[in-house]
Amino acid sequence: MNRNSSLTYYPEIDGLRALAVLPVLLFHAGFGFPGGFAGVDVFFVISGFLIGSVIVKEVAAGQFSLLSFWIRRIRRLLPAWALVVLVTSLAASFWLVPPHLKNFGEALFYQPIPAANIYYWNQTGYFETASDLQPLLHTWSLALEEQFYILLPIFLIPTLKLGRKFTLIAWLIVLAVSLAVSIYYSARHPGFAFFMLPSRIWELGIGVILAMMTTRGFTSRKRNELGALLGIGMIVAGYFLLDHNSLFPSYTAALPCVGTGLFLYTSGGGATMVGRLLSRREFVWVGKISYPLYLWHWPAIVFLRYNWIEEPPVWLMNLMLGAVFLLAWLTWKFVESPIRSRRIATSNGALLKLAAATGITILMFGFVFDRFEGFPSRYPEEVNRLAAGLPLADEPSTPPESIYCIRQWQKQGGPCLLGETEKPKARLLVWGDSHALMMADVIDQQGTANQIEVVFAAEAGIAPVPNTFPAGRGPKALPVSETVEKWLTNESVEGVLFIAKWPMYLYGRNDGKVDRLLSTTENRATLPKDAIRHFNDHFRPLVRQLESRGIKVWVMRTVAYQPRRVPETLAQIARRGKDLNLLALPVSVHRKKDKPTNDVLDSALANTDVRMLDPIPFFVDDSGTYLMAKNRNGLYSDDNHLSAYGASLLAPMIDEAFKELVK
Repeated sequence: MNRNSSLTYYPEIDGLRALAVLPVLLFHAGFGFPGGFAGVDVFFVISGFLIGSVIVKEVAAGQFSLLSFWIRRIRRLLPAWALVVLVTSLAASFWLVPPHLKNFGEALFYQPIPAANIYYWNQTGYFETASDLQPLLHTWSLALEEQFYILLPIFLIPTLKLGRKFTLIAWLIVLAVSLAVSIYYSARHPGFAFFMLPSRIWELGIGVILAMMTTRGFTSRKRNELGALLGIGMIVAGYFLLDHNSLFPSYTAALPCVGTGLFLYTSGGGATMVGRLLSRREFVWVGKISYPLYLWHWPAIVFLRYNWIEEPPVWLMNLMLGAVFLLAWLTWKFVESPIRSRRIATSNGALLKLAAATGITILMFGFVFDRFEGFPSRYPEEVNRLAAGLPLADEPSTPPESIYCIRQWQKQGGPCLLGETEKPKARLLVWGDSHALMMADVIDQQGTANQIEVVFAAEAGIAPVPNTFPAGRGPKALPVSETVEKWLTNESVEGVLFIAKWPMYLYGRNDGKVDRLLSTTENRATLPKDAIRHFNDHFRPLVRQLESRGIKVWVMRTVAYQPRRVPETLAQIARRGKDLNLLALPVSVHRKKDKPTNDVLDSALANTDVRMLDPIPFFVDDSGTYLMAKNRNGLYSDDNHLSAYGASLLAPMIDEAFKELVK
């Protein structure tokens, strides 16, 4: 996203910036372009080309200075970024409910470093619903670029002294390694692949390789025309062929990245028809303001959706985008350009003082927001209670303190026991993941009421399916299920209840990640069909083995996923004084979404005596709405785990199963 004054100015590159930023805006605003997020990848290639060109040119002339290089980067990046972050912080202090403001404060600590990409990698996925609540999420790409700027001179300058040919070969090796990392981690750890530099170097590196070429373009004008047209075609195709379910960045990012490289290679100085088209003043104007436009658009969209709560009408989103263009132009005209041209902060010392003051101010905002827990005193008690996921005073709020997970069995001297442990009438194994953990309190209570000893075997993120593991965790997760299997072999029980987040293991996460698909040592699943096959191969035999021993088996279907995190959403709704179930969906919508998973379960368990437990009817009102809240209590602790109060509503379902066990 950078252009240096020591380089020849090519207007078509500003036009290419316009072609990169507009799809990003339209994608985030919900106006089509399912792969519009790939515009960021176009920026990466442009950045690599321009910054690489600066270094190569100045090293060749013996004029490169690391200090001057960074001063130019600060002048280019600091002004607009600082303004947007500070204004966003002020807006956040008015609009975000306490948990969101506290999280925003944590994110601010990573802004000046720069390490925003590391923070968001650890917090959330780019396509997850929670990303809509991160007003500075988009700064991950700026942090990644700045990390690249730190490393590039360190690597490029010494190798250039050994010759461009050597540097080109070395850089091609780096690109190949980075692409391999991107492909590997996109399938196994997609968050790392998306946000972190190792899997993105190859994208910026395409531009660096172009910068090292002494000449660009084919000798034939016709080939250049075709090459430029193909390059732009690849970029545009990426905007429509890619979507949030695509394995990305991986090899799929080659579509926009290679296309950008091909255009830059063939279109220098408006040498092609496409280059001249992008040199038109309309494209160039958007390209010139593309950096502040990118910075302003995301917090504006987040705050609009946050305050509207429901999806804003098209006219309002269009109005907001118009305001973003105005803000971007004003920022470019009165903040960015004056500092870049030294009309403001004329000396390097003044610039560094401004940078230091900005960084300290941002850190102070972060400290205050985090230290004071998002200032809950701004809102009524009910808003704060709902935001924290707390129930009313007389309702259940916490699981039993004695709960521990499967990995702790050995340390604790045996499995976790709930219910009636002194003189039980029967013994039940509850085997599951975090969805079982959310049921611990009600299972404990019903176990006690029905005089059942409950052996509680749960481990978050690991399905109760023998000889399998989540794709992203690898075979190191196998001992979890092996521990339970070994226990089952040596102990007797009258029943087994399986509770798990089945859709995640069979079809992937809500945001399309496949890092939890059921895998085996012979086959790491990357597609749902692989995970379904592993489920059938390993879960069905387990159930039949249990039934052959006279053990009764229950399987609980997954509670429905809510469209967004419930506690904070309820707080937002309560802040506006609206019905807490304003965003709750009809049960028919959830049933349709859950059908593929339920079909797999039903097929796998056909011709068995398994009792299926369906939690969904317990959360549906008379109008057929699947609730987010009941009796002023939130039913979920996030978007898929029940709150303690929500789990308590399933007591009749668990009670019926337990009574059947002790007949």
